Amino acid sequence: MIDHPIVVAHYCLVKANISEFPVDLRGALGALGYGCASFSETAQRSNCQIEDIAAFVKSWDGGSIVTGGVITIAYNEKRPTTRSHFTIVHELGHHLLGHVDDRTKTYAQKENEANDFARNFLAPPVAFELWKSPNEEFRVRYSSWYFGISHACVYNRIKHLAADIAVLKDAGLYAAQRERFEPYIRENPLGKQTGNKCVSTKSKSCGVYLAPEIKKCPLCGSVTMEFLETLVRPLDEFAKQRRYPRF
Repeated sequence: MIDHPIVVAHYCLVKANISEFPVDLRGALGALGYGCASFSETAQRSNCQIEDIAAFVKSWDGGSIVTGGVITIAYNEKRPTTRSHFTIVHELGHHLLGHVDDRTKTYAQKENEANDFARNFLAPPVAFELWKSPNEEFRVRYSSWYFGISHACVYNRIKHLAADIAVLKDAGLYAAQRERFEPYIRENPLGKQTGNKCVSTKSKSCGVYLAPEIKKCPLCGSVTMEFLETLVRPLDEFAKQRRYPRF
């Protein structure tokens, strides 16, 4: 039970002294003895191109680089922030779960375990259970905003919530996780992400907002896109308007 991905995620949260959301990933990885850097930062340090970093880790999302005995998780900062969050913790999970040198598990088993670890590190099940969306109609969008995870990750968090909580209860960790996160959630029910940057593109033809990597608008077909980097309003403003954050 102690090497279960959900249990490992809990103990990592404790070791990194995480009690707020979204999780401070650079701080958390540092506390766990790992480095974290963007592709651009890694390329600059290594005096090479971003393409070289992606080729080395064999992924345009991210991967691990070992230099001087230190493991650094490199991630593509051009990807949506929530996707990068998951990529970073997914890669961390592979190392903490001993997947690198494990020849007994299949690739699929390792990937599923790393996903379990990432889900329970970014959105711990008891914390997710305690937090209440200010608008249930847009629960997925609000959850994505509050925990800093993608919509797909939110759906998986909801899908596996009961099972993940059962694992914590069996391990005798439910009360400990509740004690860790309940004060923050009670004091910050609407989050505190004031001033975070939101990166997106906007079609100059029809005005629709799209993910930053989109080069052609699927609605009007325009390839003339405007890159935007704006400050996101705090979640409580959206709650007052009963609207959901636009990403």
